[in-house]
Amino acid sequence: MDGGECVPVLLDALVTGNGPVAWNAAVVLSVYSRTEAIDTLIRGLEDEDAFMRWEAASGLGSIRDERAVPALAAALHKDDVDLRKEVALSLGKTGGRRAAIALVDALEQDKSPEVRWRAAMAMGWTNDRRNMEALRRVLGKEKNPHVRKEIREAIRALKEGE
Repeated sequence: MDGGECVPVLLDALVTGNGPVAWNAAVVLSVYSRTEAIDTLIRGLEDEDAFMRWEAASGLGSIRDERAVPALAAALHKDDVDLRKEVALSLGKTGGRRAAIALVDALEQDKSPEVRWRAAMAMGWTNDRRNMEALRRVLGKEKNPHVRKEIREAIRALKEGE
């Protein structure tokens, strides 16, 4: 089983399995971009275990479904910097206006330059030229040279995507 043949078994485990079985099924289903895993992964963003939260954010980014954006955007305000870094990347993979708004918020307000750097990178993945204005605005305020460089790269990527 490796070409998706396991998906029916995983879907069954997602519904009928106990906590750990259902969780692991959701994580593996995210590899196959199966939207059935979204609700379980969204709940995982609130798990007490930091790795589980990170894994949930990563899985939601793999699925790339805009229904996860509100939960991912909310997770950008958690204390867990590693979670916020992964959430920024997942929002960029997911795309859409709500994701872009959350990424701009992270660029403007997050205290961690690593989160801002990833938010800038993720904005460049969106292929939405409307994001260039926000990136230019943030570029004028950003002090960290690595984040500034990534903002310029994101602007370049959006220009090239025309």
